[in-house]
Amino acid sequence: MKATVTRKTYYLMGLVAACCTMAGAFFALSGDPIAPLESVAFALTGLMFLFLAAVKGSPTREKQKYFLCFLVTLAANVLFPGLPTLNYILMALPWPLFGWFELNRGNPVVRQLRLLAFGEALAAVARVAVALNVAGLGRSGWLYYAMEILACTARGWLALTLYRQEDRRQQEKGE
Repeated sequence: MKATVTRKTYYLMGLVAACCTMAGAFFALSGDPIAPLESVAFALTGLMFLFLAAVKGSPTREKQKYFLCFLVTLAANVLFPGLPTLNYILMALPWPLFGWFELNRGNPVVRQLRLLAFGEALAAVARVAVALNVAGLGRSGWLYYAMEILACTARGWLALTLYRQEDRRQQEKGE
């Protein structure tokens, strides 16, 4: 048996990243945040985008799109430490961008992409509202973490759908 690393492996990384972020949000809701989970999710998401950009035989344009997803992920988490509101908005972009690119590759992920865009937008608005103490939300963050769970569910659904589609493709090819 020969072990190979394929797109399916990279989509699995995305699924694990979504699960890590979701677990972190559940822990934060319970009052016991675990920061390393978010770091693991960030690393796995970035690696997924980078590895997809490096898939052998992929068109250059496709590689550039995945690399753009990586750059947006990096920008959201590293480049603007003094502008948290900008970070919160940027954090909502990589996964929907990725889903849109996958949709344009011919993957039937319209429902997943819709839920993902909705969930990411709600999470971004909630995070900004909590950070700015809009409507007396303070720093509790419960609203943000609840919306983050929705966004992570959509991320996981997208990654799982892509994983299953790639698995079917590989079985049809006999890989």
